[in-house]
Amino acid sequence: MTRKINGVVAIGLVVLAAAAVVLIINGMKLPEYSSFFIPKAKGINPPKATGSIDDAVDALISDSLNEKTLAQDEEKDADLINLDSQEIGNFVQPYENEL
Repeated sequence: MTRKINGVVAIGLVVLAAAAVVLIINGMKLPEYSSFFIPKAKGINPPKATGSIDDAVDALISDSLNEKTLAQDEEKDADLINLDSQEIGNFVQPYENEL
């Protein structure tokens, strides 16, 4: 009987060790996949360093246009959230009147 228990324990330890090795190997690959979960910034391209003032000014202007576009997108998101909040309030209002 103890021989069977020892065999089961030995098999369990081998399976546990194999699982630990698999987890460690997958853990080492994590940085390679972690960028998948991080959203990538749109439209951010650093300008080339040409030494020309005109190129620097053009880069600043295009960067400010990108910021303006991002700000408008944030305003649209806020408007959608407010609209959703109003819809939820309209949905709950008949139930509140019954109380």
